[in-house]
Amino acid sequence: MLADAIFWHSDAQGAIAVVLTPVLQGVAFLIAAPLAWWAGRRMRG
Repeated sequence: MLADAIFWHSDAQGAIAVVLTPVLQGVAFLIAAPLAWWAGRRMRG
């Protein structure tokens, strides 16, 4: 998605995507990491 926003369809909104994508990925990681940890512990025990 970032390559598309930067190289192929570059426009003003592409800069917003370049800035916000890592932020949104960080939020998704902060939500998914504890869930994955919890699911892993639940499957083992």
